[in-house]
Amino acid sequence: MALSDSSRIAATMTLLVAVTLHVTVASGHGRFPQAGMLAIDPSDPDRLLALTTYGMLSTLDHGARWDWICAESIGYDADLEDPVAAISADGSIAVGVFDGLSVSASDGCDWQFAAGDLANRYFVDVVSEQERSSLIALSSNGVGAGVFAVDLWGSTDNGSSWAQMPTAGLPADFLGVSLGIALSDDQRLYLSGRDGPVDATLEGVVYRSDDRGANWTRWPVPGTTERRLPYIAGTDPTDPDTIYLALIETEGAATIYFGLLHSADGGQNWQVLLERNHAMAGFALSPDGKKVALGGEESGLLIADVGAWNFEQKNELRVRCLTWSERGLYACADQFVDGFSLGLSEDGGASFSVLMELSSACGPPSTCGPESSTGNACVKSWPAERLELGATDCDETPDPADPTSSGSGCRWAARGMVPALRQPRDPTGALGGLMVVAMLGLFRYRSRRRSRRRRPVRA
Repeated sequence: MALSDSSRIAATMTLLVAVTLHVTVASGHGRFPQAGMLAIDPSDPDRLLALTTYGMLSTLDHGARWDWICAESIGYDADLEDPVAAISADGSIAVGVFDGLSVSASDGCDWQFAAGDLANRYFVDVVSEQERSSLIALSSNGVGAGVFAVDLWGSTDNGSSWAQMPTAGLPADFLGVSLGIALSDDQRLYLSGRDGPVDATLEGVVYRSDDRGANWTRWPVPGTTERRLPYIAGTDPTDPDTIYLALIETEGAATIYFGLLHSADGGQNWQVLLERNHAMAGFALSPDGKKVALGGEESGLLIADVGAWNFEQKNELRVRCLTWSERGLYACADQFVDGFSLGLSEDGGASFSVLMELSSACGPPSTCGPESSTGNACVKSWPAERLELGATDCDETPDPADPTSSGSGCRWAARGMVPALRQPRDPTGALGGLMVVAMLGLFRYRSRRRSRRRRPVRA
């Protein structure tokens, strides 16, 4: 997943969140429509990608228009997985899914799975390196009882070709779940997961490499168990030794423990910063690394000064992802409670302007011809998706008698004009009752640097 500057910081963290209630509502995919991850083009801050439960949305003008790319074109099942995406220096997109690594040029028209040794592997993470054309992806597959194939793959040509990176120092019983890179040191890599023989107590660990994978040092993570696993939340933008972890424990589909950990010495020692008995769905560091943002449906948006760790609720937003760039703090939210799916705060989280709503989707990009995978698959499924999202035709002629109509389907008149601080919606109002009750689960952690649903490693 590619993000600019500290936008990368939150994207590797992933977690499993409970499906508290299941109600069949407007989603042809069988899942409640929501955004769960934001990626920012490292070369163009106006270009954003939002991964949702109904596909990928792409904007070239910072939210004025959102084109929709269906999951079928990319190559994953939106009912079952929330993939992670990265944008390289030339705008190319790499998406890690169950069945491999799906790659497209910047237009998102034609998607191809990386071939050769990367084929049919389960990719759990993918990141882009700051101001470089390189991408790094992590695959993690079960190959036997307590034995895993955990591999790193690197591309130096914007995803056109891939080469296996060294992982020889990793034990065969290591199950990798997330990847972290140090933005200030291209030799420093982090992997998190668990290891140990099947007949012993499994332990959460972080493996650190100071030479781009040639050698790995193992550091245990305190407080982990077989069910409580560590996920890399992010690394400090200026200090390669400063790293953040999320500890996630689940019971069935429910998250019963969340902990945020911090290390200032590259993983040797860990400090617990915050603990909750429910899921948190977003993490981000400010571009200067001096503030931490954390959020979830129950806790709202919390922000703390690094070092003081004085987490304070800045907003009651039902956070689903966080990304922090020089432009401000982006958050995925609950459309039916918060009034938008993606917003931007320029005042430290106190208020958010609307960048995307469910109705903002404009359908497949007009530049994708019928011979392309997106033009072929998505055009056919767009009419049903459009109806369910309540989207309008983005190319229709605006109605001069309607000041909210722009022909864009994006509600231009409302953009940037929502209440400064989210006001709770009346749950008995139209849509409110049904939609609020239908609180879905399984969404990702990202901003980072990311937010994605964690999927079980396949054998």
